Amino acid sequence: ASSRVRRVVLVSGSGRQDHHLTHVMLSYSTEPDPQLTDNDSWNALPVAVDPLSPPEKVRVVERGRVMIEDGVVEVLLECDYVAATALKLIVLASDAANNNAVVTEVAIWAV
Repeated sequence: ASSRVRRVVLVSGSGRQDHHLTHVMLSYSTEPDPQLTDNDSWNALPVAVDPLSPPEKVRVVERGRVMIEDGVVEVLLECDYVAATALKLIVLASDAANNNAVVTEVAIWAV
């Protein structure tokens, strides 16, 4: 069954100097059983920066792709309601020297 996604919250690097997300890609699927490696099953999630996030620190650079300043712990994103059976988060970069991120929480608000 699908849900209508409205908001995504990403928390990373909590209590750390680094290991925060700095570049991510968010996708959604409408397939009943999407496979992570099947790119045809996934569409870029049309997100925007939530007004509660500092706009100078978080920006959407293209559909589904978000850039985040170093040191940002919580990112609030919103989108028009999208019917989805699954969401996929791809971490493209972090602010750690080894480019690893510590993803503390991913919250998805849907109806």
